[in-house]
Amino acid sequence: MAGITTGQSYDEMARRLKTQVSKDVQNVTYATQRIARTEAARIQTEITMDSLKRNGYDFCKWYKEPSACHDCALIGNQDNGWGKGIYKVKDVPTIPVHPNCRCAVGAYWVDKKNNLYETPNYNEQSEESGRVKKVQENNAAKLNRLFNSLNIKTAKVDDIIELGNAFNKEYNIRDNLGDKSYISNALSKYRDVGEDIPEKSWAKGSNRQIKNDLKQAFSHYPKEWSKYLDDEYMLAGKTEDRGFYVRWYATQKGDTKTPTWLVRGNRLREGVTMDQYNKFGEDLHNGKYNSIYSTGKRRTTAWHEIGHFVEEHNKDTLRISKEFVANRTKGEQPEMLRDILKAPDYDESEVTLKDNFISPYIGKVYDDATEVLSMGLESIFEPVKMGQLKYVDNNGQAHRARIEDDEEYLNLILGILLKG
Repeated sequence: MAGITTGQSYDEMARRLKTQVSKDVQNVTYATQRIARTEAARIQTEITMDSLKRNGYDFCKWYKEPSACHDCALIGNQDNGWGKGIYKVKDVPTIPVHPNCRCAVGAYWVDKKNNLYETPNYNEQSEESGRVKKVQENNAAKLNRLFNSLNIKTAKVDDIIELGNAFNKEYNIRDNLGDKSYISNALSKYRDVGEDIPEKSWAKGSNRQIKNDLKQAFSHYPKEWSKYLDDEYMLAGKTEDRGFYVRWYATQKGDTKTPTWLVRGNRLREGVTMDQYNKFGEDLHNGKYNSIYSTGKRRTTAWHEIGHFVEEHNKDTLRISKEFVANRTKGEQPEMLRDILKAPDYDESEVTLKDNFISPYIGKVYDDATEVLSMGLESIFEPVKMGQLKYVDNNGQAHRARIEDDEEYLNLILGILLKG
């Protein structure tokens, strides 16, 4: 109870519990987190129910978590005549239903019903608004409500940030950056995560190391992102230069040409049919080939480049990324990355709207792409210990920042992970 009232996170409470758990328990971290979450859910529900009753509310709504078990799903879907999951306060099932239950309850107003208990000298006209303000929605209920109601096709930047903020608060992602299993497990409560890319989706000529790097990243990302390859191909290539993503079958330099496994000089290779040659051309023309190249030396590259792949295939995610940059950089003029980072390797055409991003690269200007999702994904799943390079001053001193230094940006990426 003390942990809840003092605002401690589940992880903090779990750490305090570790010394109380039997040494026979194999996974102490999981066991203590489960205890902390279960007890926190019980106490939060007691507080919510007490508030509802004290303020005279007659109805409440059961918010089932997106990955709800069979029992919780039945409760959340039950219609008692006022809509799914709506109960009289005195009749709503208790939470938690089971260990690790993340369902929640919150105040609810049923139109044309007496929503408040009869109380002596109660004046509905003068007190209704005051009563509504007194009942606070707990974060678990808020997260479930936001997730269930948000449509990526109509969502605005602030909607995505609000969703990500609730998710961050509920699962303390900020303090678990780089813990891929923890983050993907939290995501899996709301959408399917991880997918083994079938061999047929890997383009011929893929490099084994780069392919394995991409497979690892895809295994922690939303399953829907892997599904973009159900009817497409991914070439995992190795290069000595900077990594990149393009939507065609690319060479190391990023251009395209007929691959050597199809032709040798001006002739088809032995065993290759004209039908195979024509199919490659059709698939290339129809945008069915994707290429991600990496040096294989930087662990961040695979996590980063998949972000470009997602923005290319999900135009609502791209729209939100572009709106985010536009909102943050109103009135700014483009600056050259080579000047900000004192890095002559950047071409003069590589310009950015730098804002106060953790890296000026986030605001890099493209016609139909951004670095928003890519930089965010690598900063969450494979964060560089020193942080991202923000700028280099005139004395040659490098200044760095981490994604937790920009909570708005962190929450945006978490919101996209949930809905993008």
